[in-house]
Amino acid sequence: MRLRRFRVERLPSEGGEVSLSTAAAKHAAVLRLAVGDRILLQDEAGHAAEATITELSPKSLRCHAEAAIDLPEPPALVLLLGPPKGSRLDDCVRAAVEVGATAIHLLVTDRTVPSRESLAARLDRLRRIASEAARQSEQAWVTSVEGPSTLREALTRAPRSAARICFDARAEEPVPALPEGEAWIAVGPEGGFSEAEIDTLSRAGFRSARLPTGVLRVETAVPVTLALALAAQERSRRA
Repeated sequence: MRLRRFRVERLPSEGGEVSLSTAAAKHAAVLRLAVGDRILLQDEAGHAAEATITELSPKSLRCHAEAAIDLPEPPALVLLLGPPKGSRLDDCVRAAVEVGATAIHLLVTDRTVPSRESLAARLDRLRRIASEAARQSEQAWVTSVEGPSTLREALTRAPRSAARICFDARAEEPVPALPEGEAWIAVGPEGGFSEAEIDTLSRAGFRSARLPTGVLRVETAVPVTLALALAAQERSRRA
């Protein structure tokens, strides 16, 4: 049976006693775990270890961890996002993490409504949302949330070898097969990218691909586009 995953700040490399947070203790109680049960611990440095619960109360969760092992890093799936206004950005980050984005770069575009200053002020909150979404969806790694930056600034971070797709409801071509490896996916704000930004993306090697469902809200487009990108990579692996 698949072990339940719990996050800790750091695992002892050779194993040993580990104390978890009160929130983790409450979560263990909801899952009806008990002393003697086995769980899987993961830390923020990319390590994992199986562990046995040694103490469990409403406010305390302790366990004995085995020696830690290194987790393989997932293929990078990077989202360039023109943020929507209000709490919808929270939904975008949460959905991106759940689908499997490894990094989110917030963009200040020609049609972005939130200001650069307001986006910067929300970074800590968005990173907490990403961490919680990773925990709930049992992702091995926590998605990073970066920015805000201009499109040109963000594009300088993309490695030359990365596949690049810009989703556009009015594009003529369907999603192409994507090779295995790093992929960068661009999703514009409400109203989409401007013509100048589409040109910038094109000159940076991004291929425009249409959404099969037509025009979507940004918070809906984010999980749809990431899922399409993952499916395109899967098609390449099977070809």
